[in-house]
Amino acid sequence: IRKMDWIPRTIRQKQKKIDAAIKEIEAKCGRSATDEEIAASLGISNDEYIDWQSQMKVTNVVSLNEFLEQGSEIPSDNNYNRNAQFDGPEEVIERDELKRILSISLIAASIFFCFCLMVLGIQSILRIWSKIAPRIRRLA
Repeated sequence: IRKMDWIPRTIRQKQKKIDAAIKEIEAKCGRSATDEEIAASLGISNDEYIDWQSQMKVTNVVSLNEFLEQGSEIPSDNNYNRNAQFDGPEEVIERDELKRILSISLIAASIFFCFCLMVLGIQSILRIWSKIAPRIRRLA
């Protein structure tokens, strides 16, 4: 298996260290780890961490034919990231949009309620006026 792997061991080891540091930070903080936190956890500088990341990019390159020949399937969008600990960009946008729509609905309901109160106030003033107006005319 090692002979078939074209990625150097050092890069694989660095990737494992980065993955472990990310998991540790996310478990401790409850959010996505920043580059600075990962670099500090690994005990390296930010520049060195960026260099490691550029080396890791080659590990993400996989032959699609080999991937499919091994019996692996490409995940559909419906199942992608379902078990992720943190929300993906789509979920965050969806949640923010829902909050925005709910706040707009609340504002619209408040405006409608105020309008109804205003109409009721005008009606009561008109009722009172209709009772008082004839008396005022008699006095004048």
